Amino acid sequence: MIVVGVPAGGASGPGTPTPLPSSTGWTVEVVGLHGGSAPPDLALDSSGTPHVLYCPPGDSRYASRNESGWTDEHLQFTPFGGICGDLVLGPDDAPRVTTPYALPLGCVAYGVRLAGTWEFSCFPGGVMDAVDSLGRPHAVTYWTISPTRYDLRHLWREPDGSWQFETAESNALNAFPSLRWYSLVLDAADNPRILYYDSVRGDVRYAFRDASGWHVEVVEHAGFIGRVGRGGQLALRADGTPVAAYGTGLGPADLRIAMRNDLGWISEIVDASATYLVHPTLALQPDGTPCVAYEWIQVIDAARIIADQDLLFRCRGPSGWSREVVIDGIVDAPADIAIFPQFPDLKVDACGNPHLAFYYNLRIGSDSSQKGAYYATKGECSLPTATATLRVDPRTLNLKSKGRWITATVTLDGATADGVDLGSLAVNGVAPDKVQVLNDTVLQLKVSREDFMDTLPDPPKFGVAVAVTLTGKWKDGGDFTATDTIRILKPGR
Repeated sequence: MIVVGVPAGGASGPGTPTPLPSSTGWTVEVVGLHGGSAPPDLALDSSGTPHVLYCPPGDSRYASRNESGWTDEHLQFTPFGGICGDLVLGPDDAPRVTTPYALPLGCVAYGVRLAGTWEFSCFPGGVMDAVDSLGRPHAVTYWTISPTRYDLRHLWREPDGSWQFETAESNALNAFPSLRWYSLVLDAADNPRILYYDSVRGDVRYAFRDASGWHVEVVEHAGFIGRVGRGGQLALRADGTPVAAYGTGLGPADLRIAMRNDLGWISEIVDASATYLVHPTLALQPDGTPCVAYEWIQVIDAARIIADQDLLFRCRGPSGWSREVVIDGIVDAPADIAIFPQFPDLKVDACGNPHLAFYYNLRIGSDSSQKGAYYATKGECSLPTATATLRVDPRTLNLKSKGRWITATVTLDGATADGVDLGSLAVNGVAPDKVQVLNDTVLQLKVSREDFMDTLPDPPKFGVAVAVTLTGKWKDGGDFTATDTIRILKPGR
């Protein structure tokens, strides 16, 4: 173990990205320096830009990274530290957050930033993990029905500001769980899927909703894990297959990955090589490969409080699980040193690059000035620019013709038809009556000739090239356009 001192005297807030000591290939940056040891939450927008929610004692803040560094803004004042909230981005990239108890509101806060302005209201409680295609945030929590009845509830916020709910598992518990965690994702049809654990039953469970209602399955019995905070996470592959990461046993004593198939859940041990494997976080690469990050804690001398505590990143490959040390930490009470990462949150961008937010406890002697929320990555995503070209037929338009359709052929470069939001397509603002996928990169649109002619110059510009514009959206965010020209024939020619 080599202890590298981080220079003291840095700013207490975000600044220019400065690489810090880490494993080869990883860049580590300060998001915001603070005490309090609170778990940050990370989200990537449609362009792969990271955003972080973090919580100094008495405060909650939202930070974003740009070319010059990290910038942040105050959200809500809170009465304490050590806890934080949730951050999710909608299809419009607008951030939604929850914060700890907000003093100005007198409740736990929900906030959304629209047109550069934050709007806050009271949040009913739970973990907010997803936003649907309509921009509605979704949450999950155990809800007290009576002192001996606790239901698992799925909640969502309507555009009018009201929070609605449905019961995912009725009469789930007869006593409130002292330890619990939840993870919620939405499938392609916005149906909720929930992975959750409670210390009353000791099960890792999976709840999902389909056309017939809610269903609950036991993924695995984990026992009493004896640990607060995130204990597992759920992700969905492109085909909807659920993948779960979680720990089992006291500590937890291992880290597992489970996948669901037609026969049920099948799990495997990722790591059981340390005293504790803590706070696992899961993300899937674009091809569905699972990757995890977690705290690897090996107790060296419990009586003297000496332990090796690292932040690991691992992905499942053909020959097993890779292993990378992002932060090499140590706790050594006799030497008065505590350098260790906590509460990782992992995301993977469209290129497969990992991104992490975590709290970094950095104390050497009495100097704890470099504690705070940190960010780590192995690269930024620069996908090839996707474009579209347009060809309109007929090439010359006779205003007296009795034809029914205008045909628009769209050819994609750097993208496939699967990546196009077909419902967003329009030619000169006119939605097509028919859309046909001819192959992976070619679409054919049939547009009403009558409706299309209403978009042409009036009076007509005979014999002059007239621009025709296609507009559309990519499913993963962003707009595209393509243009072509046609000529209008003068009647009688």
